[in-house]
Amino acid sequence: DLHSFPTRRSSDLHIGAQLLLRESAELTEEIRYEGERRHVGELRRVPWREGRLAWKRGGVYLITGGAGGMGRAIAGEIVREVRDARVILAGRRELSAGQLRALGEGIEYRRVDVCDGPAVQGCVDEIVARYGTLDGVVHAAGVLKDGYLLRKQRADFAQVLAPKVRGAVNLDRATRGVALDLFVLCSSWAGVFGNEGQGDYALANAIWRSEERRVGKECR
Repeated sequence: DLHSFPTRRSSDLHIGAQLLLRESAELTEEIRYEGERRHVGELRRVPWREGRLAWKRGGVYLITGGAGGMGRAIAGEIVREVRDARVILAGRRELSAGQLRALGEGIEYRRVDVCDGPAVQGCVDEIVARYGTLDGVVHAAGVLKDGYLLRKQRADFAQVLAPKVRGAVNLDRATRGVALDLFVLCSSWAGVFGNEGQGDYALANAIWRSEERRVGKECR
């Protein structure tokens, strides 16, 4: 009960310290305070709804992390499941002519760094101008630089967070004027359970989980 603590501004640090000490005994729980409200996170099983596709015929979709396996796998599923779909993969790397041919019909590639806000905006604007619409965004970009935090340089830490966090913000801003059907953030179980040597990656995914309601789109 937070009402047992003083609420004067000069006592904020003292209150915070007492809360940390109190909650440190509950290491198995994920706890968040908003004002005087205490929230405890829990995992719930979500039933799978058979027969309902997220994609639609003739839809136009932007997938970041397009040079990686996950982005290409999602793109392949879209063009297999629905007819006349157009998928634009976006990634930092330059693809060879052979890699571009291997993408298959209905899939194209743009070299875009999601950490570059103007570049992301330009990519979204070009898609809408060319196809007249953008129906969905799947943010699957990510960087791994495994290693214990005590031995990591700040630049390495920032490089892991940037694609997940800054990339999501840039995509959110670039598509604010677009009536999307879906805006998907591909997270990782590391954001829930952690993983040895991936403290920065776990944090990046945990930020997505905590901020998805704020960053999330008002989709159709």
